[in-house]
Amino acid sequence: MDLKKPLTFDEQLDKLAAHGMIIRDREKAKDILKRVNYYRFTGYALQFRQDPSYGKFQQGEKLL
Repeated sequence: MDLKKPLTFDEQLDKLAAHGMIIRDREKAKDILKRVNYYRFTGYALQFRQDPSYGKFQQGEKLL
């Protein structure tokens, strides 16, 4: 079984940005991910996606 390689906080932010999330302050965003974790944060962010089953965020959403 192949497991996904853990991502660094910078890689997690890059992944969120690739999905259309606007990240204005990377250091603050990293602090949030350290406290909340990536999966809980993305669960919260589902309401801001174009389609919850698809990874792209609505245009102009600034979550971090």
